[in-house]
Amino acid sequence: MNTSLRYATRQALNNLAKPVVLISVLSGGFLAGCNSDDDAMTMVKNSAPMVSSIMLSTVTETPVTEQLIATDKDGDALTFTVMNEPTLGTVSLMPNGEFTYTPVNEVTGMDSFTVAVTDGVNDPVAAMVNISIDAEQVMFSSLSRQAFLQPSQAVPIRINGRVVEDDVSTADFYDDLLLD
Repeated sequence: MNTSLRYATRQALNNLAKPVVLISVLSGGFLAGCNSDDDAMTMVKNSAPMVSSIMLSTVTETPVTEQLIATDKDGDALTFTVMNEPTLGTVSLMPNGEFTYTPVNEVTGMDSFTVAVTDGVNDPVAAMVNISIDAEQVMFSSLSRQAFLQPSQAVPIRINGRVVEDDVSTADFYDDLLLD
């Protein structure tokens, strides 16, 4: 190798080595402070909210209002949204988790809907709301009198979704409805 080229290469390396050593010393001093116990930072993991599924009961055509109970360990504000709508009724959900479920007319059976709760930090958690829609107990005496007394153009009395109990025990029960 040529002597002048060797000198130029060595000179270039010498010039580069000094700043690199200086940077190494400075960054080492800064990094040494990052691992000290004096100002130790601990990462706190944000917890997801907690919510419980609930079971409710109502009778046909009777709305039910309830409150989903959800908590957040970190005190984050919670948001409630309906994920899956009910099939036998409708639900109206308030921002605080209160809801009103209204079954459709003349329907009985089991219905459900799912509500998602989120704290804006973690993935949403879900709660299932199960509703038993039972038949309405109706007395035959009341139902028959209501039907007899309603105007001819009135909407027919609903009978589906009802269990009619025969409470008429004597033949003269309707005598007051007969004309003389």
